[in-house]
Amino acid sequence: MAVERRPVTAEELLATPDDGLRRELIDGKVRTMAPASGRHGLDAGAILVKLGAFLLNNPLGVALAAETGFRLRRDPDRVRAPDVAVVLYATRPRDTIGSGYLEGAPDLAVEVVSPGDEANDLTEKVADWLSAGASQVWVVYRGPRIERHRADGRVERLGPDDQIDGGELLPGFRMRVRDLLDPHAT
Repeated sequence: MAVERRPVTAEELLATPDDGLRRELIDGKVRTMAPASGRHGLDAGAILVKLGAFLLNNPLGVALAAETGFRLRRDPDRVRAPDVAVVLYATRPRDTIGSGYLEGAPDLAVEVVSPGDEANDLTEKVADWLSAGASQVWVVYRGPRIERHRADGRVERLGPDDQIDGGELLPGFRMRVRDLLDPHAT
């Protein structure tokens, strides 16, 4: 006799005790991931600091740390957590950021690629972010290089010496790709 499991809700995922593992909810099914590597943390942290510093000087919104959950859809629930997120006050006032998952996508989702990440998983994440309303998704590879995916379907590939800018999303933000990551990494 087969036992059917009911889909897990975002509220149930949020109530899961912290055991050090990272989790996302994909259509009511919990997907568990190992903690990120030190290199991954250095790069995601460097991006968070640089976007956060820009937003402190240009109060357009906030940069959110890794594993902040965003509920992208309901019934069954889908909760994703980018490595770095930017939420603009024009789309989500700061006082609406509470103790639960944020509804919808961030304006910018940043995914830092680890050696074990599979291409089809990255493609799925990018599609999820964009279909839920993100304006941009940056997929950051060690090397370094970035693929910038835009809501209109354009994809831009940037190498280490290219400039990444915030465009209409973060006007005035501009940085060489290699400078966006941890400057001390080899």
